[in-house]
Amino acid sequence: MTLAIQSQPGMHAPAGQRAARTARLAAGLIALATLAVYGNSFKGVFVFDDLSGIMENASLRQLWPPGRPLSPPAGGDTVSGRPLLNLSLALNYAASGYAVWSYHAVNLAIHLGSALLLFGILRRTFRLPALPPAWAAGATPRAAAVALLWAVHPLQTESVTYVIQRAESLMGLLYLLTLYCMLRGASSARGTRWYLGAVLACLLGMASKEVMVSAPLIVLLYDRTFLAGSFRAAWRRRARWYVALAGTWLLLAWLVVASGHRGDTAGFQAGIRWWAYLGTQCGAIAHYLRLCVWPHPLVLDYGLGTARGIGAIAPYALLVGLLGLATAVALRRWPQVGFLGAWFFALLAPSSSVIPVTTELMAEHRMYLPLAAVLTGLVIAVYAAGQKLRRQGIMSPGTLTWLGRLAVLLAAVVLGALTWRRNGDYRSEASLWQDTVRYGPRNERALVNLGAILADAGQYDAALVQYQKALAIKPGYPPAYHGRGLARLARGDDDGALADFTRAIERYPAFAQAYADRGLARAQRGDAEGALADLTRAIELEPTSVQAYNNRGLVRKHQDDVAGALTDFTRAIELDPRLAKVYCNRGAARLAQGDRAGALADFTRAVQLDPRDPSAHSNLGAVLADLGQFTAALTAVRRALELQPDYAEAQRNLNIILARQGGQTPSNTPPASAPSEQGRHATPPDSK
Repeated sequence: MTLAIQSQPGMHAPAGQRAARTARLAAGLIALATLAVYGNSFKGVFVFDDLSGIMENASLRQLWPPGRPLSPPAGGDTVSGRPLLNLSLALNYAASGYAVWSYHAVNLAIHLGSALLLFGILRRTFRLPALPPAWAAGATPRAAAVALLWAVHPLQTESVTYVIQRAESLMGLLYLLTLYCMLRGASSARGTRWYLGAVLACLLGMASKEVMVSAPLIVLLYDRTFLAGSFRAAWRRRARWYVALAGTWLLLAWLVVASGHRGDTAGFQAGIRWWAYLGTQCGAIAHYLRLCVWPHPLVLDYGLGTARGIGAIAPYALLVGLLGLATAVALRRWPQVGFLGAWFFALLAPSSSVIPVTTELMAEHRMYLPLAAVLTGLVIAVYAAGQKLRRQGIMSPGTLTWLGRLAVLLAAVVLGALTWRRNGDYRSEASLWQDTVRYGPRNERALVNLGAILADAGQYDAALVQYQKALAIKPGYPPAYHGRGLARLARGDDDGALADFTRAIERYPAFAQAYADRGLARAQRGDAEGALADLTRAIELEPTSVQAYNNRGLVRKHQDDVAGALTDFTRAIELDPRLAKVYCNRGAARLAQGDRAGALADFTRAVQLDPRDPSAHSNLGAVLADLGQFTAALTAVRRALELQPDYAEAQRNLNIILARQGGQTPSNTPPASAPSEQGRHATPPDSK
């Protein structure tokens, strides 16, 4: 038996047409507002976990065979155990490489789709017979109000503008689609296709993020609350479909096990006691609720500190306990209200309860779907207050309607402006980490990442200050030693750098990046054997490390092991075919073997990939001159000097090419200049 949604008594065709037109206008307003407030998100850069999840993720580099993008790296990266997320990023990489526009376009499309699905679910729910008839008359404006505020709320920026957190928004889209399809199936005379759609959406959601685990239970609870009236009736009508939905848990269980419980960063074995994590989550949930109504400050990373002491935990534990108790009571006495509480807690339970997630104790993206319950409750409360004023004769229905619309539009404008402003913070890593440290001065991870940004900008003294602060907060913190080692290495303090890399490795023996960078430091000191040992160990620990292969190739080339160097450079290019500097290094190795044609191809590709790299143009000019193509060689070298007028190697190449072109140099003159080689340092590990 299926439940068909009937028109309201007395509704005739023109009224139905007006209702449909109103719904389309509301959906258009939601879409326009969402596109408007996220219009500046396309200027956001890759930050934080984007680096490991996208830029260092070798599984994104090719779409065929399909098993490659559907096999994300295991461990603690955001993409681990989430093949659909990884595939979506691989499609972005195929479309735009590391250009961020396509990633942001997909994130925005996902968010917009979620907002429209939320609108559709609420609109249909408000018109169900389980709710008072008066709700049907105002179903569209109330549903539009919730969906509009949800879409433009600044708390959503982390799930939309922060690229890798597509994990949350993609899961959210599929979660809502599962519920929408089940609702449509229950209200359709031929609901099989809708039920099949619900099962497929749920299956895909399980492949996106583990929070999807609650979807089958929430759909069943929705059926009991708004459609069937009881669990028994819901099961009797749609038992096979609930069995199918529950079957999607098998995929989730397999993905969790295959990823090694996300590299043992999630679960009771993760190293944080469950009661300490639960106490921290009580404060986190209270903080999330505050951000729903006062979304400031928003913070990219809340650090790794757990709440300590009964005094710090008790007030929040009491609040969360009372909310949980109220939800349980409401599910029994006022099930429609209780459903909102159940939605809120069910979506937060996988990450904000007793199961520790060691890489992030708090995260704003966790509120992506729970925010819908909070806003729905607020809109319903405001509506109920307005109806009370109408019954008391204080305000007329027309006045209440216009005041309600004005309040929603005003709130949407304010929230949208805050979202636009927050998107601006994602224009640079520096602004994000400075902002994060401002609101979390004792966040050691934020201090390390800010130090890395300062070091990249050449502000080594300022970077060292940040690393020292991080070590003062958390003595022995491996990323802080690693970051400080990189800064010291850049300043020429090889001894200090080696000491720091060694400390990082002692405290975290599986620290692949520290081995890779210590290998580079040893190479710079002339310790080729030690460098090769470290770089080989880095590759053993992280077989997809482009940096380690590239650096080992450089060391091997300097040891005259050109064949080994070529093998390493080629493997680095296979892992990431868009790094110009690795092509430059392989070109130099090929030239050392006498393979001028291969070197020319590599230097040409390097220039194509990075037209603003002066060394690539200079190297290309050198090999062109060696091949006797002086006109093209001059063009390449002069371009290098345009990009960097004080580039000594390019100036030397220019002088030699001019001399050879004028016949002043014997034809057997060596290449204009030995092609420059490029090592690559890693940034401190900061993935979640």
